[in-house]
Amino acid sequence: MKNILKTIAISLVAIGVLTGCGEEIPHKEMLRPVRAIKLGNVEGLNQRFFPGRAEATQEVNLGFEVAGTLVERLVSKGDIVKKGQLLARLDPRDFNNALNAVKAEMNRARAHRDRIAKAAATGAVAKQELTDANAQVEVASANMKIRAKALEDSRLVAPFDGEISATYVENYQRVQAKQQVLRLLDASRIEFTVNIPESLISYAGYITEAFVKFDALPDIGIPATVKEVGTEASETTRTYPLTLIMEQPEGTRIMPGMAGKAYGKAELPDEAKVKGIQVPVTAVFEDGGKTWVWVVDEKSMTITRREVTTGAMTDFGMMVEGNLKNGEWVVTAGVHFLKEGQKVRILKEKAGEVTS
Repeated sequence: MKNILKTIAISLVAIGVLTGCGEEIPHKEMLRPVRAIKLGNVEGLNQRFFPGRAEATQEVNLGFEVAGTLVERLVSKGDIVKKGQLLARLDPRDFNNALNAVKAEMNRARAHRDRIAKAAATGAVAKQELTDANAQVEVASANMKIRAKALEDSRLVAPFDGEISATYVENYQRVQAKQQVLRLLDASRIEFTVNIPESLISYAGYITEAFVKFDALPDIGIPATVKEVGTEASETTRTYPLTLIMEQPEGTRIMPGMAGKAYGKAELPDEAKVKGIQVPVTAVFEDGGKTWVWVVDEKSMTITRREVTTGAMTDFGMMVEGNLKNGEWVVTAGVHFLKEGQKVRILKEKAGEVTS
């Protein structure tokens, strides 16, 4: 046993000596991943396709506000309808009977009120009786409006021009209030929503032209315009929704749900007409009473802070002035945890595809 322990001890000493005599293993600095934007990078928009799907400009499920029996559905799937057109109606008999009953109640209440009013004028009855009679008339009037509205709601009309895309109920079925009966969509124009990376969304306002190619029509680039730019990024993808709108092309028809890709062109305005450069608010930080941003040196992949002066706020950040120029990379997240000269790695974006 002693010999075994002695052998182990000698072996450990030898390993220690050999390790100590070897060359030191060089320490490799870890590259910190950072999110960054390239200033003035409109080419990032010009060189990409952004996937999306066609959507109707308006789409709604229609149902009655009241319950009843469907006696007439006047439209079928695929029918084109106009705003205000009658689409379906419930059996009106119960609604008419209810309305006639409250009309009769109203007439009785008015007649009673008139008799009490004459009697009150001579002092034959107390003023409170007249007050009560007037209240009965008001109650009857309110009930009559409710019954008239119910009769009106037994008719289903189109709220806008469009096409019936689905029907859910057949004639003579009993339907509940707000139950879906028809689906109406307006596909006279088509919307197309894509997701734009946060590094490019600030240039959405400089888009001069846009087109959409649908997978089913790969040879047609349909002209589109920017309808809306979302100002809140997705928490998971850090992208912003941008919605395009386009007219239906001649000779074919784009249907909601069709997949495609959007592309276009953006141009920066003359620098002489723009005061400062737009950056995300998260790119700016304060230290020592001054305002800074981190700029990435593309050759060494190290960062250095650069002083800026903040200007007006925008939908996607703020304008800053300083020693910055288009083409430089500015860090947009985690700026308070970085240090001067630190090596970094710019995270790649996934939204959009580079054009060939």
